[in-house]
Amino acid sequence: VSDMEQADRRTFGNGNLNSSGQSSGGGVGVGLTFKRDPETGEFFIRKIAQGSSADKCGKLEPGDIVLECDGVQLTGKSYGALGRLVLGPSGTNLELTTKGPKGGPLKRVWLERSPTSSNSGKSNDSS
Repeated sequence: VSDMEQADRRTFGNGNLNSSGQSSGGGVGVGLTFKRDPETGEFFIRKIAQGSSADKCGKLEPGDIVLECDGVQLTGKSYGALGRLVLGPSGTNLELTTKGPKGGPLKRVWLERSPTSSNSGKSNDSS
């Protein structure tokens, strides 16, 4: 098992990817916690940290399905692969393409990576 795979397990091995804070590799996220649907392989937003760039953009909701990150399709990817796309140096940007849980138009949002200290926020607790 490579060092990167071990780091992925430590950071993302609980079945949720929290991109709010620092990762073991020093990257930061955008204030989203993700969950993967085991049947479809799609990632959806489980929680949005209050005050994060994801919260401030006002376009994302818990339950939204995340289709792409920076043009890379996410369906079927591992949590580690998602983490490598979402986490990065503070102050850098990423583009997410999402859709609502029941379909609808695609949404594209550009978010700035930054540390998020708040654990509170909107969540989809039905998962």
